[in-house]
Amino acid sequence: MMNKGYVFRNERHYGPLDITEIKEMISRGLISTNHFYWQPGMHQWERIGKFEQFKSYESLNKTTCSDIEFENTLRSDIRYSQRRYPQSIGQELPFQMKTEYFNESENSSKINKTDETVIQQDTIWASSKRLGVVKTARKKIFFYMLVLLLAIGSSLFLNINSHKSKMLSGLSKLQQHKIENYLNSAESDSPSAEFIHYQNNQSEDSLVIATNVKPGSEIIVQLKGIGETLIGEHTLVHNINHIVNENIFTLKRIKRNDGRFLPYGKYIISISCTNCRYNENLVLTEGMEYLGKIENKKNYSFDLNNYHSKVRLLAESELIELKNIANALDVQNEETMNKYNQFKNYKYKWNYFNAKWLDLQNSIIDAFSELQDPEFFSKLFYAPIYLNLQVISQDVLSLNQTQNLEIVNNNLTSDRSIKTQQMYQENKKRIKDANVKIDLMKFNFENSKGMPSREGL
Repeated sequence: MMNKGYVFRNERHYGPLDITEIKEMISRGLISTNHFYWQPGMHQWERIGKFEQFKSYESLNKTTCSDIEFENTLRSDIRYSQRRYPQSIGQELPFQMKTEYFNESENSSKINKTDETVIQQDTIWASSKRLGVVKTARKKIFFYMLVLLLAIGSSLFLNINSHKSKMLSGLSKLQQHKIENYLNSAESDSPSAEFIHYQNNQSEDSLVIATNVKPGSEIIVQLKGIGETLIGEHTLVHNINHIVNENIFTLKRIKRNDGRFLPYGKYIISISCTNCRYNENLVLTEGMEYLGKIENKKNYSFDLNNYHSKVRLLAESELIELKNIANALDVQNEETMNKYNQFKNYKYKWNYFNAKWLDLQNSIIDAFSELQDPEFFSKLFYAPIYLNLQVISQDVLSLNQTQNLEIVNNNLTSDRSIKTQQMYQENKKRIKDANVKIDLMKFNFENSKGMPSREGL
């Protein structure tokens, strides 16, 4: 047995200690012969009582102090308390050892539990700090995890702030303040949004949008032009769909789907969410801004007045055309019903009349084919009235076809007569309503200056 070794108590090893120090600790009741001992050259820990040097202490197999008293004694004894970082004695302690712990209040030979203990080469004197190997490892793991979490948190914080700074970089301080105030005050349980509009040197429109909706939400940004303020077009609605990934983002260089600039004028900007609440189209915010490209804003009023003069010429010609179409449909509806009542029992006379009637009706229907051209349709000032008259023309044709089948098939029952009469009356009412609307548009036109009013359309 060498002169220096280690003893094991309270799930920690202490040392290096020479034989005299160990004997003194046994005599003072700090350790007993049932505690374990190891020194370089040994393959495993052994009970102190098994060594010849400690045979005379075999009867001292119980300690007389608790673990806390044991460590307090070591701290108070200058011989041990100053031995904080002892030198290695030349050989590593066993890396893994099965260590037995005893309950000293019972029979000294009864094993209470077993465990695996990790021992390091250069150990710290246990009385200087309560640093058990396992506890030290746990503290290190906890420390590294804490550092990692702080690093990740700092990275996310920096990335968020970097993204936010990038989005706000082109805005004035007042605009930045507006967005930041919204982000700080927006309530998470109430979906909402805020936007800022700005233009670059090429008059390209951009929108900075801040919102508190959840990532993955789909929003629609609708730009609806106010007809009286637009130059070049009297109506325009442009929608932009966007999936939210960040609480602040920018829609840059807003243009129409065909790549053209928006016509300059005032727009209602509406931001809504399609899936934020029960799949309803929830409006998050609305506002008005001037959008679009214009060569010189100083000439805006002059250019707008010139465009309104052109629109008035277009609107006036459309009102005349719409009135003529409505009157023609009214005549066709009346004519087919009158001839049906007159010739329903004279098939040959009906066929002669019907051939001429169909030629005229088909020419009316063909006139509406231009409505299928999106470019032509977008230029119509009273487009909804054209669409309404197109539907009525199809209904008048359906009435004539029903009458023709009844006469050709000799199916002139009272029920059939009632059905054709109902179709005739419905067509007549719808033509009358269309005429009322055309007259209202004409009244608005004659009593307005600039862009004609379409109120009631």
